[in-house]
Amino acid sequence: MTAKYRRLLLNRLAGLDHSHEGIRVVAVCPTWVRTPLLEVEFKKNPEVQGMISAVVPIKRAAECEEVSDVIAFLCSPAASYINGTSLIIDAGVTTTVRLF
Repeated sequence: MTAKYRRLLLNRLAGLDHSHEGIRVVAVCPTWVRTPLLEVEFKKNPEVQGMISAVVPIKRAAECEEVSDVIAFLCSPAASYINGTSLIIDAGVTTTVRLF
């Protein structure tokens, strides 16, 4: 089992263990997000932007607001029934990857 899967399993177990306390556990898993650090990477390695465009169906990295809006939703009462899961924010990247 890889470290990634251990972290996701830990997320599920933490959600289960703490649900009776009213504590919800949700992992937010974005792919590339346009941040100052990503901009530095684009300047150092211009091919990275092309690689992201080739992999992401909408041909760009996420904007910070696109991730923070999801987090705000998860913190709101509207998401009160969401617990022990991971929310992938990837514009459909995982739908294009062969898993098996």
